[in-house]
Amino acid sequence: MCVYERPKKRGTTDLGPALAHAYIQLQVGDMLFQVLDGDAMTLSKDPELRKEYEADKTAMPAEAHARTF
Repeated sequence: MCVYERPKKRGTTDLGPALAHAYIQLQVGDMLFQVLDGDAMTLSKDPELRKEYEADKTAMPAEAHARTF
């Protein structure tokens, strides 16, 4: 997983301004809660894995849910 704190400006080697903390946190949260198949890194269609994923989602405490600051 790669998260860029300062995006590269297109067509140059210059970096843009740092992204907001809330934006980075939401990006990471989104990536962590994808249901992916191993090394292929594709969304899984395996019903057993989907069941485990849904169980994990419902067991996640409220303070761990994504929110903006």
